[in-house]
Amino acid sequence: MCCLFGIIDPHLALSGKEKTRLIRALLKAAEARGTDASGIAYNAGGRLRILKKPLPGHLLRARIPDGVRCVMGHTRMTTQGSEKHNRNNHPFIGAVGNTRFALAHNGAIVNDRALRRKFRLPNTNIDTDSYIAVQLIEHYGGLSLDRLQKMAEAIDGSFCFTLLDDKDRLFFIKGDNPLEVRLLPESGCLVYASTETVLDAALKASGILNATWTLPVELHCGDIIGISANGDAEHLRFDPYASFGLGAYTSERNEYIELMKDYAVFAGLDEGTVDRLLELNFSLDEIEELLLSAGA
Repeated sequence: MCCLFGIIDPHLALSGKEKTRLIRALLKAAEARGTDASGIAYNAGGRLRILKKPLPGHLLRARIPDGVRCVMGHTRMTTQGSEKHNRNNHPFIGAVGNTRFALAHNGAIVNDRALRRKFRLPNTNIDTDSYIAVQLIEHYGGLSLDRLQKMAEAIDGSFCFTLLDDKDRLFFIKGDNPLEVRLLPESGCLVYASTETVLDAALKASGILNATWTLPVELHCGDIIGISANGDAEHLRFDPYASFGLGAYTSERNEYIELMKDYAVFAGLDEGTVDRLLELNFSLDEIEELLLSAGA
């Protein structure tokens, strides 16, 4: 249960100080989903910059310069690859041609080794399953929506990806993991986080934006959204289950349910709470949101 978060400010309505306050508030609120490491990516001074450390979000001390249009962030709960080795932390850096990009992931990928063998991708010293997404994008050779579609459809597991390139294009690649996106009408900014709880807490704590003046932006499992530096958007769908059969999906879903049961106990609830909510036809995203609220 890692956390994605960030802001898109196509009209530069917010100053660097305001963005810094918001990003720091998001880093702190996102600790509800992971404290092992944290990181951000943004473009400044003509290049893509990544700041990440094996520290909880409130200790990262991010500082956003004036003129930054987009900031992409991540807090990590380690499942594979020690956070003590900073190369395993998000965002990851990649390149296709002359374009550099940063990628962050929330979820778990189960076929990363199989994909590395299938496409003869090089071994690396990065131990996290998430890095296979970077390698696939580099293998497919582009950041167009159709290339990102091929990447998403190759992957088995649960995921939501965000990707920022050095031209200030931000991409959302929405699998079955949660992502909450809001439009701030007064400024034209988009703000996002993995859950509504994290986003609301950060907006309130930042002191610069009123959470009641936001409009939800709907994203569905299978959506790929690309947003340019000036705010223009493009959209494509992918098949979330293209690469694996029902058996693999069921196994991954059951692992996720067991993880939520563990968190229910941590939050002081009976693990049977998860089963009862499933019987009432709550989705996995809805159950996760309820558990996070209970544990806050």
